[in-house]
Amino acid sequence: MSMVGECREEEGGAVSEEGEKQFTLINDDLFVKIGPRGHSIGKTFEEITLGDLKQIAICYDDDGINFIQMVYEQDGKLTLGGRHGGSVWVGDNFDSITLEQDEYLTSINGGYTQFERKKAIKSLKFTTNKKTYGPFGRKEALPFCFNFYFGSGSVCGFHGRSNGNYLVAIGVYINILSPRPQIKQVKP
Repeated sequence: MSMVGECREEEGGAVSEEGEKQFTLINDDLFVKIGPRGHSIGKTFEEITLGDLKQIAICYDDDGINFIQMVYEQDGKLTLGGRHGGSVWVGDNFDSITLEQDEYLTSINGGYTQFERKKAIKSLKFTTNKKTYGPFGRKEALPFCFNFYFGSGSVCGFHGRSNGNYLVAIGVYINILSPRPQIKQVKP
């Protein structure tokens, strides 16, 4: 067993001191787990290797992010990811982000409650190589930022926790060996 940072290697990946996998090898692709940020309560979700991120749906109100849901593209087919957060529509606002063919996430900023009774991710902002979407929700919270703008690699999934009404923690999976989405040039 060899050490990688503060992780120990195990078959199929590395595990943090808390026992959580920090990176995983699947079909010769290396996936790095970043986060989550938020609270340690709620039901855990893991969504990985569903393809290139194409769309994010987000529902929110003044108390927090009610849910997020992603659409991925793999081999020309769209796949709807799970709904992460509340199980019913409880938010006042609904927005959808659709990424262009050559657009990819470079960072996610947000905030979560620290001392309030309602534990929730309060706001999310998504930045791509082309523009910024959001913030969605209220920015008055303990801030966090995932910045994954490096060489090659792409967001290939999300993980975190949710309770019955809100998203309470969020993190991402990055495929560090995959190329970023590229526009295919068509010659006349």
